[in-house]
Amino acid sequence: MIRHLHSSGSSDDSSDNGLSQNDVTPATEAASCPIQLPDLALEILNSSDDCTKVLDLDGQILFMSRRGQALLNIQDITPFLNTAWADFWQGPDRQAALAAIAKARTGEVCTFQGYCPTLSGEPKWWDSKVSPIRGANGNVERLLCISRDITDRKRAEDDRKHAEQERDRFLAVGSDLQVITGNDGYFRWVSPTFERLLGWTTAEMTSRPWTEFVHPDDVPGFELETASLFSGNETFEFENRYRHKDGSYRWLLWNAQSYPAEQIIYGAAVDITERKQAEIALRESEARFRLMADAVPQIVWITDAEGRVEFSTSNGAITRAFPMSRRSQPR
Repeated sequence: MIRHLHSSGSSDDSSDNGLSQNDVTPATEAASCPIQLPDLALEILNSSDDCTKVLDLDGQILFMSRRGQALLNIQDITPFLNTAWADFWQGPDRQAALAAIAKARTGEVCTFQGYCPTLSGEPKWWDSKVSPIRGANGNVERLLCISRDITDRKRAEDDRKHAEQERDRFLAVGSDLQVITGNDGYFRWVSPTFERLLGWTTAEMTSRPWTEFVHPDDVPGFELETASLFSGNETFEFENRYRHKDGSYRWLLWNAQSYPAEQIIYGAAVDITERKQAEIALRESEARFRLMADAVPQIVWITDAEGRVEFSTSNGAITRAFPMSRRSQPR
C-alpha cells in the first residue's frame, strides 16, 4: 500500500538517469521532477484525467501528473520520485505491474487491472497501461504508464455480479423455468432449473439454437409465436415439448413478454408433463370405453344429476328401441 512506501533516492540524484542536475521541470510545476519535460509535453500530461507517470527502464517513477497525485491523495510527490512504481501494488497486482514493466521494456504495450488504495487508505481500482517511449535511435529509453481510476465501474460490476448471484440462487430453488431469448434463435440466459428438469447445463442450452431442444413437430408453431412476439404483439401462452438429455420429452406451458426495441423475449415456463400425460390417459380410456360400449347389443348411456344424457352408445340399439322418423331425428 502507498502508506508503506518510502523514498529510495533523492530528486537531486541524477546519476541513475544520466541527467544533469539542471534537467528539471519549470519552477512553476508544483512537484519536482528528475527529468526535463518540454512545457507543452508537461501540459499535455497534466491535462489528463488519469494518473500519468513516466518511469525509467527499471520501473522507477520519474514523473507523476498533478491529477495522478490528487487521485492518490499525494500532497508531495518528492518522496516517491526514483522509487519503484511496482511497490504501489501488493501480491498478484505487484507481479502484474512488474510483468507490464518487463514487457514495455522490450517494446510491447501491456495492460492490467489491479487494486491500489490512496495514500489515505481510500479503496481504488485501476486500469493501467504501460507503453515504451523510444528515443531518436528507436531504442526504448523510458516507459509511459497511464492508470485510469475504474473504482466506480468496478463497484458497479461487483454489484451486478452480486445481484446476479442472488438471482441465480433464488431461481435455483424456484420451480419455474426462466429464459431470455434473442432474435438470433439462441437463449441468452436460462435459469438453473432447466438443468434439473432437462439435464442440459446452462452452457449447453445457451450455445445451441433453441430449435435443437424443441420437439420437431412443435418447432413451426413455436417459430410463429416467436416471430409474433418480436413483431411487438402482447404476451402469449402456448405449450410445446422440450427434449430431455436422455432423449425423452417434457411438456412445458410458456408465458412470455417481448421487448421489440431490444429484440429480446423474457419467458417463463412450468412443467405440465404429468397433466398432459393424465389428459392423454383420459382420452385413451374414454376411447376404450366407447369401443367396449359400442360392442355390446344393449343400450348404454350416462346422465348427469339432472338427467341430461352425457354419453350414449352409437351401436344402433338405441335407434331400434326408440325409432324416430328421419324428420324428427336431431340434426
